[in-house]
Amino acid sequence: MKTIVLVCDDVNDHGNGTSNSARQFAEELQRRGFEVRLVGIGAPEFSVREQRIPLVSFLAHKQRMRLAHADKAVLARALDGADLVHVYLPFSLERLAVRMARSRHIPVTAGFHLMPQNVLYSAGLVGKIPWLRRLTSNWLYTLFWKQMYRWVSDIHVPSRMGKTQLVEHGYTNRIHVFSNGVNPRFTEVLAPDSAKEKAEAEVQTEVVQQQAEPPQQHALTVRMMKIITSGRLAGEKDYDTFLRALALCKHRAHISVQMCGTGPKYHHLRALARTEKLENFTISYLSSRALQRALNGADLFVHPALVELESLSVLEALACGVVPVISDSELSAASQFSLHQRSLFAAGNAKQLAQQIDWWYEHPNERAEYSARYAQLAREKYSLHASVDAFLAMAKQATRM
Repeated sequence: MKTIVLVCDDVNDHGNGTSNSARQFAEELQRRGFEVRLVGIGAPEFSVREQRIPLVSFLAHKQRMRLAHADKAVLARALDGADLVHVYLPFSLERLAVRMARSRHIPVTAGFHLMPQNVLYSAGLVGKIPWLRRLTSNWLYTLFWKQMYRWVSDIHVPSRMGKTQLVEHGYTNRIHVFSNGVNPRFTEVLAPDSAKEKAEAEVQTEVVQQQAEPPQQHALTVRMMKIITSGRLAGEKDYDTFLRALALCKHRAHISVQMCGTGPKYHHLRALARTEKLENFTISYLSSRALQRALNGADLFVHPALVELESLSVLEALACGVVPVISDSELSAASQFSLHQRSLFAAGNAKQLAQQIDWWYEHPNERAEYSARYAQLAREKYSLHASVDAFLAMAKQATRM
């Protein structure tokens, strides 16, 4: 097996976990000597244009997604002489890739990276009415199966929770559970890469201190704790609970918060932060390298998501040694990363989240100890190297080599 085709709608979106995973796998496979052909929007050689569908494209853009046009000519070039095709999502481009690969007798595997529940939490009334959300979710699992997944031999899913969902919804493929893997560069500690960036960081710190309420009598001895979040600002991420929890924290005046991301809830969250009178609060999108620098300087990573197949953002935080506090939602696999009872809170429970944040503030020694433990966990159990090993084992089964 020499040539592997990876098909993903948008391979150039650095704020999307699936896109990041596709690029990371491509880079690691190439490093190991494979010829990798990426197909999707923004791919270096096999690029396709965006598929624009009224309303659908609008909603997709709000979720930081672009749907690719199913370009038969581009796929034909990419599949020529290929030994394996791996698709990432159940949309038009990937479905055509599966059909074309099968007609050419090329083995096909697929990733399951999009839970229907992710889509439905942001889908208006369907996402807000539990019984309707369950009904529609079940229908989407069936639709994905009928349109694409039944035609592939092997499926990669990044968590056991994800596998459970597939089995419960009747998927009969060989299902392989392995992480998307954390990029090893997140284990590096980055210094500001320029004098300008360092100066900007110092100015930002000064502004944060000036915003703190009210001025402290012994300001120089006050210990600040920096909390960071990272991910799409969407309904299923439940950042509302996080902001309400901050308002309940005993040590809120000594906590700075940096929310990193963009999405449909951006303006809502800014307004909620003002309503809750949160100080020392910023919200913005950061590039991958800027995010890594922000993580290097953080003390706590809060991840309140209700639906999550794995969460690369949590893994990246762990690799940087940032202690997490994670929702225990039954549809979020991110809770599997917890090494301490204070790293979990009941999903949607702002009061309990506030208690966990306060506990970590009051226990800096434990925070330092678990910083090292979480970094070790990410390096040893969820490395990109190990994930690509597992991918190649799956590919070997699919190609019967």
